[in-house]
Amino acid sequence: MEAKIATMGTLAECGGDTAPAGWALLSRQGNHREEAAAQVRPRPKTPRAICGLLVWSLAMLAGPASAADKYEGPRPAKPDVLYLMHADRLLETEVAEAAQSRVKDKTVYSLSGAGSPARTPLAEPVFLVQVEKLAPAKLQLFPFQVSGGQRQIEFNERKPKDNPRPLHFSITPLDKDLYRLEAQETLEIGQYAFSPSGSNQVFAFEVF
Repeated sequence: MEAKIATMGTLAECGGDTAPAGWALLSRQGNHREEAAAQVRPRPKTPRAICGLLVWSLAMLAGPASAADKYEGPRPAKPDVLYLMHADRLLETEVAEAAQSRVKDKTVYSLSGAGSPARTPLAEPVFLVQVEKLAPAKLQLFPFQVSGGQRQIEFNERKPKDNPRPLHFSITPLDKDLYRLEAQETLEIGQYAFSPSGSNQVFAFEVF
């Protein structure tokens, strides 16, 4: 399943502009009164590109939590498998291989069953994964539609603008090879799955 996503965390205010949080749209703040604008000299602003690079570099240098803030919560029982996090309890997602087929100009990926056994009531679910071979940055999150007792997602080569978009989520390192993934937008009731880019492997779940 091919689509490109970004999983940047929240950027703090820099250079007088408020940087984007996750995939939020850029916005500017500060509608000053005309008389105030005439008296106050604008302060120099750091170029947005440099600002973003600086924040990203600091985040990479920080890495996982320091020893003083070492993660002490639950840990996945299996490596390279996503687990839904419900307080201090972990629920394994449905690990499967999506069946791939062609229907005219569409590529269809299907999962058997109308619903996933891995279910969560959270509209912005949180996941944990202990990685060995899996690359969290290559994961993509997609919604699936139920049709004929199966969960499906379709991609139209001739109409790419109509294709389902990957959903936004953040990736946070917690400890060595341990990551927290969290949806950065509200997920409606329905079927969803994470999938590594270039692979038909899925980690499916249901929001109810």
